[in-house]
Amino acid sequence: MFSTEMNKGDWSGNLEFQCAFGHKFTASPRLILEGGHWCDECERKSWNYGNREKVDPLFAQVWDPLHDPDELREYPKEVSEKDV
Repeated sequence: MFSTEMNKGDWSGNLEFQCAFGHKFTASPRLILEGGHWCDECERKSWNYGNREKVDPLFAQVWDPLHDPDELREYPKEVSEKDV
């Protein structure tokens, strides 16, 4: 997290965050913890969890037990009827 202060119990107020790749973004704790959103720069075009796991220890705690260490597949968010 990038913000230095937070009002206790305020789940909807925006805070400043910085992802493991150095991108800064604004989001509420509720959006991140309940909605599952994270850095809009990293997740704009694809899910790249294998590389994120290598630089983000918190994310690695969730990813590592369920995935092979060499799983680096990037999942594009662009979907067309050809992909279905």
